[in-house]
Amino acid sequence: PLQTWHNADFGHRVEPHGVEAQLPDQIGYCRLSLKQMGLEGDITEIGDAAISGEVLDLPGMNRIWPGLISHQWDLIICEESSRLFRTPTKCLELVETAVDRHIRVICINDDVDTDEDDWHSKLVSAQQEHAGANRRTRQRIARKAMALWLMGAAVGALRPGYRRVSKLPASIGEPARGPHFDEIDEKWAPIVYEAYERIARGERPWAVAAWLCSVGLPRHPGSKRPWDARGVVR
Repeated sequence: PLQTWHNADFGHRVEPHGVEAQLPDQIGYCRLSLKQMGLEGDITEIGDAAISGEVLDLPGMNRIWPGLISHQWDLIICEESSRLFRTPTKCLELVETAVDRHIRVICINDDVDTDEDDWHSKLVSAQQEHAGANRRTRQRIARKAMALWLMGAAVGALRPGYRRVSKLPASIGEPARGPHFDEIDEKWAPIVYEAYERIARGERPWAVAAWLCSVGLPRHPGSKRPWDARGVVR
């Protein structure tokens, strides 16, 4: 009997904020499929939300490889093979490694089940199709960004003098969820206004940069670079 189910369900896009629901939806889809197949067991959920499947070094995937070697699971199930990798060679390597260790792999929408003899040809065909879908994926990303832009949501890096507020704030055990909206941070508003006024009065950008450093205005979250003339101009 199968002892442990592994749900390898990976987000595969680099869309802006507001798409956090995709991964739970995919996991729910895999759980429903298991139920419809009459399969039960302990489930491990691993995912790399908001990271492209074209990226080879994924935290979630890095957890799967040791599990395959140690036969931690009896089954890997995912919505489609692109949730594992969009790179055919890496996807085939993972699935073949699982098969070599008698671990079943099911890619639901690709109709791939390694318990069936034709799984390899189906997987190759599906991966070729997914690899050719990159252009359509970029169009969906652009469409999502436009939708966020039209509703006034954040679609880029946080600008100095602003703070980012999530539609659903973080709670115990749950991260903040989007879409996210940028609003003026009243703490820094006078500093930003003063910087514009200094430039308008003809003060040199390098001098304004030195002043911004002295008052401590952050360039953007996580940046350790001090203000310089180029940053002021931009």
